[in-house]
Order: sequence, then structure tokens, then C-alpha cells
Amino acid sequence: MQLNKILEYQELDMKIYGAEKKFQSSDGKRKELYIRHKFSEKSNLINSLSQETDELFATLTKYASKLNEIEDFEKDLNIDVSSIDDLSKLDSHNKSLVKYEELITSSERDLKRVTGRLGDIKSEIQKLHEAMLALDKEYRTIKAYNNAKWQEIYQKLAPLIEKLKQLKNGIEPELIKKYYDLRKNRKMPAFVEYADGNCAGCGMQISIEVGPKLHKKGDYAECPECRRIVYLS
Repeated sequence: MQLNKILEYQELDMKIYGAEKKFQSSDGKRKELYIRHKFSEKSNLINSLSQETDELFATLTKYASKLNEIEDFEKDLNIDVSSIDDLSKLDSHNKSLVKYEELITSSERDLKRVTGRLGDIKSEIQKLHEAMLALDKEYRTIKAYNNAKWQEIYQKLAPLIEKLKQLKNGIEPELIKKYYDLRKNRKMPAFVEYADGNCAGCGMQISIEVGPKLHKKGDYAECPECRRIVYLS
């Protein structure tokens, strides 16, 4: 009977699943995930700083057009003031001179800000790269440690894994696929009893949807709530 076989399969696999779950929550695996997170965090910071660098260089490009404007001012101001005999023209010249000085001051200020920030960014990126190299080294060490630990666990589980391979040959592929789909989504156990109209997996009342499909011992159907397979025992 297919149901009995898949339940036997599940009973053995729950031991493997439990070992995997325990391993994934171990200090070593948590440290591995933490380092990966910190590495990704710093990588995102570098991307953000690189984007800011592009924006600052775009500002420098705009600054080049401002230099042209300054040069035009210089040409207009490059006259002998003593030759101006009209007060209105002299006033206009003085206003242009003030505007020119303001333009020079603001340009110098902007240029100093941009170049200063570019220097800061270069320093920040360098520090981030150094931190990432250290994290990468630490990650490789903890990864090797975790791989060795898992190999130890796997060796102990080897007899169970071999037994599962043998059992799998006698179970319908569609049923095995459903089982592993649920396992992948951490819906374990995947096959649960249908008791008093409830799914033993999620605890929801499903008698209206599933009850009519289950008539005799061994019948099974999908829980509409959690998608586990419920069976009549």
C-alpha cells in the first residue's frame, strides 16, 4: 500500500530532517550566515558609494560649464575702468564684478566640497574592501568547519539515507515529489492524520472540504490550508 510506504519513508526521513534542522541552527551555521550578511551589507555600501561617486563626477562635468561662464565674465570685465565715462555703465560693471566674485567663491566652495567628498569616498571604499577581505577569510574558515561537521553528521546518517533510497523505489514518483515539495517548504511532517475533521499538521478544521474525499482507512487528500497530505487512519 502506497500510504504505508510513504509513512515508513517519512518516519525514517524525519530523523534526517531533524538532524539537518539542528545543524542549520547550530552556532557554526549561524556564524556563517552572519558573516554572509555582513559581507553583503558592506558590498551594498560600496555600490552606494560608487553611485555617489558617479553623481559627483557628473557635478564636476557641470562645473566645467560654469568655468566657461566665468571665462565669459572675465572677458567682459577685462576693460579699463577709467575709460568708462557713464555712471550707469560703471554701476553695471560693478554689479558684474560682484556677480563674478560670487561665482568664483561658490565655484571654489562647490569644487572643494566635491573633491573633498571624493577623497572621503575613496578612503571609505578602501576600508570596506579591507573589511570584506577579512570577512571573506573568516567565512572560508567557518565554511570549511561547517562542511567538516556536516560530513560527520552525514556519515552517521548514511545507513538511513541508504534505507530511504531503497524505499523510494517502491513509491509512486508523484507521491515522492509531493513529499519533497512539502519538505522543501518546511511542512514537516508532510503526511499527517485526519482526526475529527482537523488537519493534524496545521490544526485547521477541514471536514467540509476534505471529509467527503476520505471514506476508508488509507484514503488521503490534500489539506486546503497548509497543503499537507492528510490521511484516514
